[in-house]
Amino acid sequence: MKDLYDLQANRVLEAYTAVQPIHTEDRVVKEWLKRTTVNSPNTWELLKASAFYLDKHKHRLTLAFLVAGKELCYIKAMARPGSRVTVGDLYATYKPKKEKKAINKRQVPLPITESSESSEEEFFDAPG
Repeated sequence: MKDLYDLQANRVLEAYTAVQPIHTEDRVVKEWLKRTTVNSPNTWELLKASAFYLDKHKHRLTLAFLVAGKELCYIKAMARPGSRVTVGDLYATYKPKKEKKAINKRQVPLPITESSESSEEEFFDAPG
């Protein structure tokens, strides 16, 4: 049963990926196809994901996110004022409890020794 679902999901993904604008020379379509940053979806990908979601959200929500999840999550994140798209490692530092632990792990103070004090004096006393 799972194999059949995977096969069907792959077919839907292939068909979804194959959907492209027809009039690629049209100035509006050219704008849709421009990518503002390397890893962000372009307007065409967001439109396609949104249309796919609207078609599938009542009965096949899992399929919609399986096929267009990256774009749908991007749309959701950008819909809220002040929202930002981030990666998991960076997101962990946004959480207050985890942030303190993450900062402490990265910023372990170095012990002050006589040699470090003399190096500091040499730095400030050096000509130039």
